[in-house]
Amino acid sequence: MLSRKLSIVFIFMVFIYGAVQANTPTPKTTQTKMFPSVVETTIKRGQNRSMGEISFLTPFKQQSAKIHFFNYIGKRSNIGGAEFNLGYGTRTIRNDAVHGYYGFFDVRRTPSTNTFYQLTLGREKLSKNFDYRINGYVPLSGKKSMSNAVRSKSIVETSGGGMSVVSDHYEYPMGGNDLEVGKKFSAGSREIGV
Repeated sequence: MLSRKLSIVFIFMVFIYGAVQANTPTPKTTQTKMFPSVVETTIKRGQNRSMGEISFLTPFKQQSAKIHFFNYIGKRSNIGGAEFNLGYGTRTIRNDAVHGYYGFFDVRRTPSTNTFYQLTLGREKLSKNFDYRINGYVPLSGKKSMSNAVRSKSIVETSGGGMSVVSDHYEYPMGGNDLEVGKKFSAGSREIGV
C-alpha cells in the first residue's frame, strides 16, 4: 500500500516537473545568479501543546525572473504528532509581486500513531504589503482505527493544511481547501504582519 502511494507521489512530481519544463522557454541570455537556499525554524510554545518546525527551500533552476524550487518541511509536537511535507513549486516576479504555484506530498502521524497521506496543490501571490495563498487538499488515506488508550470524544485536529477528524473511535483525513491572507501594517517605525 505504501509503495503504491509513493508511486503516485513520484508520478505526480514528474508530471508537475514535465509540465513546467514543456511550458518554459529556454533563456537566450546568460544565466543569472541563483537565489540562495533558505532555512527557517519555528518554535511555538503553548500551555497544552508546543510545536517545532524546520523548513528548507532550495531553488534548483532559475530563468531571469522565474525560479523552480523544492521545499522540505518537518513538524513535531510534544504530545506525539509529526508531519513531513515534500513540495515542488515555481515563483515568478511580475508587476512588483511574486506569483507562485506549488504541489506537496504530505505525511502526517497523529498522536494516536496513525499515519495519513495527502496531496496539497496551491497558488500564491506575495507582495511587499499583501500576501495570499489558496490551497486544495486531496486525502490519499482512508479511515483508521484508534487504540483504546487514545480514544476520546469527537474532535477535529489541524496541522498546517492537514486535518483529521476523530469520531466513533476512528480517525480519517479530510479534503478541502483554504485561503490564507496577510497584510503588513506600519506602527510608527515598526512593521506588523497580520
